[in-house]
Amino acid sequence: MRHDTISADMQTRGVTVPLEGISCASCIARVEGVLSSIAGVSDAGANLATRQATFSYDPDRVSIGQIARQLQMAGYPMSLQETRIQIAGMHCASCVLNVEKQISAIPGVVSVDINFAAGTGVVRHVGVNDLQGTLTSLFSGSGYEVTVVTATTQTADPLAREIKEIKQPLVFSLFAAFITMGLMAIDHLHIAHIDMTLSAYIQFVLATAVYFWGGLRFHKGLWHSIRRRSPDMNTLISLGTSAAYWFSVIVLVLPGYFQRSGTMPEYYFDSAVMIIALILLGRFLEAKSRSRSSAAITKLLKARPDEATVVKDGQEQSVSSALLAPGDIVRVRPGERIAADGRIIKGTATVDESMLTGEPLPIDKTAGHIVTGGTINISGSFDFEVMSLQADSRLSKIAELVAAALSSKPAIQKLADKVAAVFVPIIITLALLTLVIWLIAGAQFAFALKSFIAIMIVACPCALGLATPMAVMVGIGKAASLGIIFKSGETFEQIARLKTLYFDKTGTLTYGRFEVVNLKTIGIDEPTLLRYAASVEKRSEHPLAKAVFAYAESKGVQAQDCDDFTSLAGAGASGVVTGSNVLLGTLKLLQARSIDLASLDAEYSNELEQGRTLIFIAIDGRLRGYLALADQIKPDAKLAIAEISSLGIATGIITGDNQAAAERVGRELGIEEVHAELLPQQKLMLIEKRKSEGVSVGMVGDGINDAPALALADVGIALSSGTEIAVESAAVTLTGHDIGRVPIVIRLARATLRNIKQNLFWAFFYNVAAIPLAAGVFYPLYHIQLSPAIAAAAMSCSSLFVVTNALRLRRFH
Repeated sequence: MRHDTISADMQTRGVTVPLEGISCASCIARVEGVLSSIAGVSDAGANLATRQATFSYDPDRVSIGQIARQLQMAGYPMSLQETRIQIAGMHCASCVLNVEKQISAIPGVVSVDINFAAGTGVVRHVGVNDLQGTLTSLFSGSGYEVTVVTATTQTADPLAREIKEIKQPLVFSLFAAFITMGLMAIDHLHIAHIDMTLSAYIQFVLATAVYFWGGLRFHKGLWHSIRRRSPDMNTLISLGTSAAYWFSVIVLVLPGYFQRSGTMPEYYFDSAVMIIALILLGRFLEAKSRSRSSAAITKLLKARPDEATVVKDGQEQSVSSALLAPGDIVRVRPGERIAADGRIIKGTATVDESMLTGEPLPIDKTAGHIVTGGTINISGSFDFEVMSLQADSRLSKIAELVAAALSSKPAIQKLADKVAAVFVPIIITLALLTLVIWLIAGAQFAFALKSFIAIMIVACPCALGLATPMAVMVGIGKAASLGIIFKSGETFEQIARLKTLYFDKTGTLTYGRFEVVNLKTIGIDEPTLLRYAASVEKRSEHPLAKAVFAYAESKGVQAQDCDDFTSLAGAGASGVVTGSNVLLGTLKLLQARSIDLASLDAEYSNELEQGRTLIFIAIDGRLRGYLALADQIKPDAKLAIAEISSLGIATGIITGDNQAAAERVGRELGIEEVHAELLPQQKLMLIEKRKSEGVSVGMVGDGINDAPALALADVGIALSSGTEIAVESAAVTLTGHDIGRVPIVIRLARATLRNIKQNLFWAFFYNVAAIPLAAGVFYPLYHIQLSPAIAAAAMSCSSLFVVTNALRLRRFH
């Protein structure tokens, strides 16, 4: 935990933080040395017993984030807490930057990442006490509502609230826009005669209602931005509509002044109304689209049922699924969602796991099989024993990963944020300069004002702020629906740059379990040889023995009793079956027992060359044949490797298995680069070597020995059917054991990055093209000037284009 102590000059803060990597007295000296070398840090000390560092720092000279980065570079990263937050009231990229800037200033906060499209974020800190209270106080009266999200807290959907708040003022504003534009059209087209003064007052009444009701959110935003000293898109909209509305009010109240100056009085009530109506419409449609884009994620997070049927002492009772605990017995009927992770103890069922794995076909389950909370029981009834608390369930862990990914930022978004940070002040300055230049050039005030308003409205940076987070949110949602979990938005960029992808063999390209692929007999029939072998192997717990016994069962061969069973560690097993001495094992074992091997032909050498494992069988001292076993290649592996190669990515195998077995898998899958008999450290060294050569390297694995390589690779992809440490080390997790989704990961990442680039190009191109039109640059030559109403429509369409383009990712297949 950290604590703050503020000195008399109110500058220095004292902090105690836990560190990782401290293991000896030398580490303590290095930590103290690193801290003491940082300008603005004093009184540095470290404790080996508590593995904590204590120091004071001047926040005006150095931030806690800068200190954390220095310690991480030295190999002693701070043990940071991560807190998820939800933010309401953001309307553009400038809003995101304002919120991040203010939260970053909280003592103890190391970093903040906010996703504009999702309205969520992650705060990384060193134990800020009462973060919710601090955030509430910090953003009081700012126009933003920031809430800490916990496992037990249900927060309102900010998009749903925004849609509800916009709806009524939008309907009225559209009605008012229809009336005001109709009056203007009647006047300009001379359709009918309407008294100009009466028309002006009707427009005034409607515009006043729209300005103060429909535009209230923009004017509040302007006030908050002034208080924060940080302009945003609300600033532009409020200033633009205010200029149009108040100028029209002055013309209406003082028409004589303009007539005496020789200027025909012009009203812009219609422009103010149209701007507010169109922007509200744009925001409404944008919020609806953003809400739809997160549907896959929302469906995933809400998949678990609220209630479960618990069986206790033979009686059924309904309880909240959140209260289920390990050991509880839960009954599931057809059509019900499974409430928790567990193991079936009675009954059979067919379960739809598509929401987790993306696999469309339901899976048959019976006693002993694992079931996952949130999946659907299609048919059959069963009882299962709960294995974990809701917070530790597979669904909860996936939800945490998805939430963290939504709150991360690709590098390309950080560039856009830097542009947005200076964009609004530049636009305000440009609009004022345009107004002044046109007046100096002799243009009428009404013309100059029109250009001023058009620039303020057309250049709102909404599209720029939505370009990346919308694509990331839709991409992550689509991936989740396919059983692919991205841990970070940055992963899309990293995958798109991949040049080489290495695969672990056992459990990744293969099932990781042996099966009999050939049976060779010598002077005996197959059923008899199998019966002898199965009778002995039935008594063994070795994976190879289980494979032999399973093969015999599949052939309808019944095992018999085995006496004097002996397990020969690392070599084989022996026993007496129906009075005959049976020996099974390696070639070396048979040689050691003086078994005559002259009857062996060259076929067994071919089996060894193919990387197969051979179990030789001797009965009463005579060789009677052998079984060839192999780790079966997954049926989707060959197609996956071929598709990855077609995407321009080289593939390779890195495995701890023997060279012959690895080369066999490589030959069958068309993989030329094969590295076998590697220890975990050697896998790590291979990845390091390729990265040092400038190659972007990915790794696909599932085991403990893959974890270091998964973590070091530019992109680690783990199968969730593998070990927990492998899943934790990877940037992408595939639910289940299907590697056919690896090329889907690559194609989806490329499609998402391409979508981001399209959105950013449009956002920049739109502003480059629209601002000169709004400023009237082309008016002297072509008499083209963008009206404020058209500017509002163009701005709304720009945002909708970005949102709609991102939504195309939902159709990815």
